[in-house]
Amino acid sequence: MVKRFSKKVALGMCATVVAMNCIGVTEAFADTEKGSLTVTYQKSAKNKRGRDFDSAFNAASSSVQDSFAIISLKSCNGKDYTASYCLDYNKIATAKDKVTEGYNDVSNEEQVLVNYALVKGFSDTYTDPKSISVDDANLYYATQSLIWVITEGQFYNDKGRAKLEKKFGVDDETFKATYDKLYNEVKEAVELPEFAATDAKDADTIKLEWDDTANAYTTTLEKIGILKDAEVTDVPDGVDVTVEKDKINIKSTKELAKDDIKFTVKSQTKGKVVMWSNAAGHQPQATIDETEEVVDYDSFINVETSKKEAGATEIIEEEAPKAEPVATEEPKVEEKKEEVKPTEAPVVTEAPKADKGEEYVPNTGDEAPIKVIAAILGVSAVVGVVCLIVFKKKSM
Repeated sequence: MVKRFSKKVALGMCATVVAMNCIGVTEAFADTEKGSLTVTYQKSAKNKRGRDFDSAFNAASSSVQDSFAIISLKSCNGKDYTASYCLDYNKIATAKDKVTEGYNDVSNEEQVLVNYALVKGFSDTYTDPKSISVDDANLYYATQSLIWVITEGQFYNDKGRAKLEKKFGVDDETFKATYDKLYNEVKEAVELPEFAATDAKDADTIKLEWDDTANAYTTTLEKIGILKDAEVTDVPDGVDVTVEKDKINIKSTKELAKDDIKFTVKSQTKGKVVMWSNAAGHQPQATIDETEEVVDYDSFINVETSKKEAGATEIIEEEAPKAEPVATEEPKVEEKKEEVKPTEAPVVTEAPKADKGEEYVPNTGDEAPIKVIAAILGVSAVVGVVCLIVFKKKSM
């Protein structure tokens, strides 16, 4: 599938063009190029269907039947004529019209395609419009017909193009070989590879796969067509694009969501289209400037990285060394632990033997209760014995 430009449709059939001159061109056009149109008619045989070849140009004029018009433009400051072409075949021009360089009501697609139609078709400069040969006149008519197909937005539409070709008579054997050759040359000159488009939203999305050896995501595109002569004018950060002969190599050191790469096609061919407006709103015209290069145009491809497989080497990116923060530790507060002394068995002190008549009061501060009780009982027993003896003595 061939990707193409966005379309802009024009309507109608080009009406009769009459000679225009520089008389009456106002000062409003003083800062731009001005010119005049001249129309001549070239005799030609009728096609097999009996249609006059001039019908698309001059259907109303019986004086030029079996002929077709050749439009020539002459600059007000020049002495030579150049082949000129109508951009809208539904409009007319009159001797009172004024033309000036700078017609802009065309899409980028139309401008590029018309430019290559002029480069590949008839675009001669001559001193006398009547000197054009029959072969040149046939090529002129094939070129004009193709330009109408372009401005109708039917260049890539086979059915729509065929209807217009029949209408203009270029499907007849008299013109068919010349016209078909011109069409194919223009198509080849502007044909982008299937993965590219002149609008990023219409372009394919190319997957970049992880490459351990390159330590990056990479891909190589082949069959790149006219992009081999294009200049890479815009790429995402971290992406490197190189064009080598018939290949485009793309490498990314970063993971990418969908993003686009822009190419600008710059032709080395001489012959830039010049478009002329008509002050009366009549026929705009197109000529060629042989001193300038063909107009540039942009094309795009979209890229994104695929997911890395498990175990794939991580991308190593060199970064400036980061200063490690110095950690300051808070002073540790030492907890004072109470030393627990093992419990010692109390020292048992033997109760002293009580003397007679003395009462012993035991010191119970550090003594075990059982020992204290035993000591008290011992003293009591002694006292009891003493009392008993005294009692017996009194009894006697």
